[in-house]
Amino acid sequence: MAINLKDVEERLAKAKEEAEFWAKARAILADPRLDSLATPRQHPITSTATLDTPRAYGEMKNSVYAVLPEADAGIAERMTTLEIVAKLQAKGYVFKAQAPSIAVNGALTALEEKGFAEWSGRRGNAKLWRKKKQ
Repeated sequence: MAINLKDVEERLAKAKEEAEFWAKARAILADPRLDSLATPRQHPITSTATLDTPRAYGEMKNSVYAVLPEADAGIAERMTTLEIVAKLQAKGYVFKAQAPSIAVNGALTALEEKGFAEWSGRRGNAKLWRKKKQ
């Protein structure tokens, strides 16, 4: 098997380029001025949830949980996803999602998996949601 010197020289040149790149990257990352750029930005709080709600692990989930009717609420008081969206918007909640109903459905599903919410009936094709008894 013959060794092709051209291939070896190309690989060496590429390895040298990569070594130079990483040396420059280390120098840039070691610059103390870069630390000021890496600090996290503070976002305005858009949640309406209170501190006494169970920890549902997320701003959207906490907000949705806060507006859900209680576990013993009658069928007329249980809410659909669109009603939850409307109630959150009326309270001033700002949705980051392009489709708020999809975001609320995701939060309701997550709350259901964690045992905080349940659907209990239907109104047309829409599920009716409420808090689950703890």
